[in-house]
Amino acid sequence: MLLAVALVGAGAGGWFGGPVVTPIVAEMMASSPSEGGDDGHGGGGYGGDRPYGDASADDGPLTIDNLILNPAESGGSRFLIATLVLDTNDDTRAELESRDAEARDLLQTVLAIRTVDELSDISLRDEIRNDLRIALNTMLGYEGVHRIFFPQFVIQ
Repeated sequence: MLLAVALVGAGAGGWFGGPVVTPIVAEMMASSPSEGGDDGHGGGGYGGDRPYGDASADDGPLTIDNLILNPAESGGSRFLIATLVLDTNDDTRAELESRDAEARDLLQTVLAIRTVDELSDISLRDEIRNDLRIALNTMLGYEGVHRIFFPQFVIQ
């Protein structure tokens, strides 16, 4: 019975998180300017030279859906399903789209070294975001990913 409830909850989270929450986060990213200051990730607030909200109309977030992995030390009995929204510019978004398999593999590798307890700990969320951002920017060879959002982050 508990498993059935968990599966229904995960399905509802996937249905709600992807199609409903992702566009809301994307709209917020596109329309709300920065309130100044540093976001804790260094590099002038968002890792780029442009203040957030000053991007051209073509700039926008990149959504990576259905990232599924087994956390460290879970013995394959637990899994994470995540949707990531990356704050990028047009050129970076196009490069990440063309390197989708490489980016997904990298994101899964970075997340899979975390235990279930670490992934569940909300106080570590910014650290996880920063690790993912650094890994992607290292793969790209430049600071193209400014921020990462988790509209869906379900651990079962």
